[in-house]
Amino acid sequence: MKLKLALLALSLTCATIPFSSCGAVATAAVLNEASNDSERKAFDQGVMMGRKDAKSGRQNNFGKYSTMYNSSTKDAFARGYRSGYASRS
Repeated sequence: MKLKLALLALSLTCATIPFSSCGAVATAAVLNEASNDSERKAFDQGVMMGRKDAKSGRQNNFGKYSTMYNSSTKDAFARGYRSGYASRS
């Protein structure tokens, strides 16, 4: 939803500026926001799985959830997992 609103706002802004070079900047801004959302989701999922593993007495190993992240969200998932595992709550 945030991404759709950002696209709408950017397209309206760019439409009001004749012959602007807004497209490249707008695209970069939207991609950055989408990346931040993906990283946040990966972090939150990591926290959830880390807590679950800690409560179940499983080993601290985020790698077994490799289907839940990709190369651009791996670090965020790992940070979340470690944080969740340490909190155990």
